[in-house]
Amino acid sequence: MTTDRHSNALLLSDYVRVIVRRRAMLAVGVLLGGILAWLFTNLTGPEYESKASVLVKPVGMAALNPSARPDHLVNLPTERQLIRSTATVNLAAEKMGSPDASPSSMLSHLTITIPEGTQILEISFSAKDPETAQAGAQAFADAYLEQRRAQAEVEVQERAEHLASEIENVSRELDEANARFVASEEGSLERTLAQADIELLTSRLRDFHADLADLELVSVDPGSVIAPATLPTKPSSQPPWLLTVVGAFAGGILALPLAFTRDRLDRRIWDESDIETLPVGPVLGSVPARPGPLSGSEDRRTVTDAYRKACQNIVSALALSGGRKIAVTSTNADASETTAGLASAMASLKYSVLLMGTYYTEHLREALPVRPAAHLQTILDEELPLSSGVQTVRGLSDLRVVSGTLPPNARANWKTFTEMVEPLPDETDFFVFHAPPITESVDALQASALMDAVVLVAFRGRTTRDALDRAASQLEAAGTKVLGVVIAKAGRMRRPRPNVSSPQAEQDRSGVSL
Repeated sequence: MTTDRHSNALLLSDYVRVIVRRRAMLAVGVLLGGILAWLFTNLTGPEYESKASVLVKPVGMAALNPSARPDHLVNLPTERQLIRSTATVNLAAEKMGSPDASPSSMLSHLTITIPEGTQILEISFSAKDPETAQAGAQAFADAYLEQRRAQAEVEVQERAEHLASEIENVSRELDEANARFVASEEGSLERTLAQADIELLTSRLRDFHADLADLELVSVDPGSVIAPATLPTKPSSQPPWLLTVVGAFAGGILALPLAFTRDRLDRRIWDESDIETLPVGPVLGSVPARPGPLSGSEDRRTVTDAYRKACQNIVSALALSGGRKIAVTSTNADASETTAGLASAMASLKYSVLLMGTYYTEHLREALPVRPAAHLQTILDEELPLSSGVQTVRGLSDLRVVSGTLPPNARANWKTFTEMVEPLPDETDFFVFHAPPITESVDALQASALMDAVVLVAFRGRTTRDALDRAASQLEAAGTKVLGVVIAKAGRMRRPRPNVSSPQAEQDRSGVSL
């Protein structure tokens, strides 16, 4: 049972790998974010903002405490809420000449700040044009001061009415106390109590009259506009290019969770980390889709270094097991070009290599241009020497290719095949067999079982972990050693197809005569 790499916590390297792997999705997110930001900027247009500064003074009964600090007499957060009240908003709308404007729409353009350590409220208003912005800021400042003055006046008036009522009540009680005093006998308890009441009520009446006199000194001045709203000369909103950049960045950030989710659900092979938990042996190398020019030149460097490194790992692994014959196969696609590249890389390392394939050698010939030869079926049935179908590759003298094919729907005589390749000729260091896809052909399992080991080809972005795991299980069940995996970049994915049915047809297709 294998453990899925994606079930574990992602490391930093995993994040980087996912970002690189899903760069196309992230690029789409960046592009969409930038486009949406650009459209929004152009559709909404620029914003203008004007600001009015209001100095807030203590008003009403709070102003009667002369010992208190002014900033303790005014609660600026409360005053800010007064500016946002429905009454103030409606009054500001009237001053702007828009009495039907909804409070919510007015408030959406309003910003109130309180500079630290001050008794100042900064009232800002934004709009699509400078004039409206200026009018809005000034209207809110004026409306706020009017509302605050009105509240102070109401508070003072209510206090005065309360004191007047108290004075009337105390005066009435004082009259009653005086009447009791006059009616009582001198020295009596009743007169003593009446005298005490007269003194208490007189003191209270004196205090109430003093409070009433103080009300005349109470300030109802709410404050003043110390900095009137000015006409803005340039937009307050950010320039379109900056908003576009921010939108693009935000789009990329929002695309990240989608990219990671997609990566977690993706079962395809992308790199070594996707294989490390599978029972398929080590990753022998990562190679491009095509190995490069494999013939027609004496320059052995035409075989890419990636293929050479993979072959060095294959040779080292074979040396440990003492094997010389390997089969190269994949899960569900033709690996002709990869097989040809590996065999050519072995030859470029000065190993004598014999390359053969029972099926799909038409693709092998495209990668390694050789002349068609007799059907492999004929060689097997008539027990002809294998050399009758062997050709050398121009530019790679150490590489020999059995170019013959099986006719359509033919089955190889595996007993005869075994006798042909076992033992290998002394001049051959390695025998490389190109097998059909392991999950689509019984012949692939039969042929692979005759080899010392099998190299599985996983096409990057095409082969799934499940398919690779299943192929390894099938090979293990057949008693075949899996040497490891070569990761190949997916080029033109060729599905298996039968070969042409006759040497003459092969000759006509290739245009090469024997």
